[in-house]
Amino acid sequence: MTSPLVNIGTVLVQAMPWQQIFFPNNHERRSKVEEELLRLARESSSSPSSSPVVEEEVFVPPSSPVSPQEAVTLPPPPTPSVSGFSQVAAGGKACSVCGADHFSTAAGLLEEAPRFARKGGLEDPEVIRRVDKVFRELNAFEREDGAPENIVKLPEDEKVVMRALMDRSRDLRHQLTDMKSLDDLEAVAAHAGEVSLKSRTQVFKMRLRRAREEAAATPSTPSPDRSPDKPR
Repeated sequence: MTSPLVNIGTVLVQAMPWQQIFFPNNHERRSKVEEELLRLARESSSSPSSSPVVEEEVFVPPSSPVSPQEAVTLPPPPTPSVSGFSQVAAGGKACSVCGADHFSTAAGLLEEAPRFARKGGLEDPEVIRRVDKVFRELNAFEREDGAPENIVKLPEDEKVVMRALMDRSRDLRHQLTDMKSLDDLEAVAAHAGEVSLKSRTQVFKMRLRRAREEAAATPSTPSPDRSPDKPR
């Protein structure tokens, strides 16, 4: 920012003829104030004017688009099969294999329950805990895996299996509800083991039969003829 004296000197310089500024000897003698103002004006006009600093913008070239040849195309996810014989395809629900797993868990929980009941009776905390877990397994199977909206999506042969598993689950749950003595608990535990083995066997045989049917329906690729090795 310039001083007021420089501004005043600049005005005086602009008002004077140029001969009077650069050839003072040819004109009247100036006062000391005028001399000082003229000196400041000359220094101001000779010094380069300060300009504001402008920040330099950095040019960033836009990223080039990916060509179709360079783009990576991901394959579509596999379409799950409707069949529940595969737990992966069924998403862990509405499958006969799930029902067999629930029965296996229930049988394992009830297998050791009579041992605790012989010492502490049916009101033993461990007996109650195991019975409660069995109820959870059976209810989860019947309310989730065996829900009508899930069964209708299954193939006809697997619907038959699921309905049989649903009947066994309901019978086991009712028998467990009516339990009143150690003898009843032992009978329920034995029944649970039978239901688990029967359900697992039925599901396993049906899976093997379906695998054979699928293998028979798939055309086999003939192997190329191999000529016998020549004796060396």
